[in-house]
Amino acid sequence: MKGHNLHGWKLCGERIEGEINGGYFHWALMDAVESRGYYQNAKKVDTYYLELAEEINTLCDNNVIKARGKKRASNTCYFDYKDILEVIKKLPKTIQYQYRLTNVEMKVSNPSNILGVEDKHEKMETMEKMTNQKIETTNHYVGTWNSIRLEIIEKIKDIYKFLNTYFIYISVIAFVLFITINIKKLKNIYEEFIILGSLILIYFARIFIVTFTSTMMFREGLNVGYLSSIYNIQYLFGILSVYFFIKTVINIKKGAINEGENNNINTMP
Repeated sequence: MKGHNLHGWKLCGERIEGEINGGYFHWALMDAVESRGYYQNAKKVDTYYLELAEEINTLCDNNVIKARGKKRASNTCYFDYKDILEVIKKLPKTIQYQYRLTNVEMKVSNPSNILGVEDKHEKMETMEKMTNQKIETTNHYVGTWNSIRLEIIEKIKDIYKFLNTYFIYISVIAFVLFITINIKKLKNIYEEFIILGSLILIYFARIFIVTFTSTMMFREGLNVGYLSSIYNIQYLFGILSVYFFIKTVINIKKGAINEGENNNINTMP
């Protein structure tokens, strides 16, 4: 790939020399195709991509390029049951990555720096219209106060990561005890079970999708960004599990006290 944007795309992903990694390649390819003028109309660009796909598949059929499956040039990955088993094996790693808050970084970014050099002024105006506020300048992101603030945030993050590991254990234990106690007591907990069960299903659905993506499509699929939607799901599940468990224990104690009071009344002369 050549062109004025090559250097920028090389800085994306894992930054392996001479490679554009992960999902960034799709965007880099479209950028390259656009720079060659194929996006003048839909028919022209569609014809180009079909020809490109045919060329890639032919090279794969002739073992010039190593590939998996019958059709390689596609955004939809080819897989079979063995691949699904491989994804299932990697689920624990993804779960651990999530609840241990791996690669969660605390940093202050200057919005004006993420817009690139070219057409920076125009892009800043567009961003300001979208956000309805001025983009901060570099001066707001440097200085002693900012470094002190980052140090404080970093310390809070370390404490939070340490506590969250134990919080997930407590959440699971509270959930199991809550279910076990109520089953033994033959209590109706349909609403609570539906709430907690739904959170579990949402959590594992996202975990599976991220694991599948990182296993079958690109390794960078396992990251904080793709997992961001389920951090709050984990916290909500934990808080509700502990709450429902404590509520159950309190109700049991109240029931025991009331039963004792009734027994005392019945035994009075």
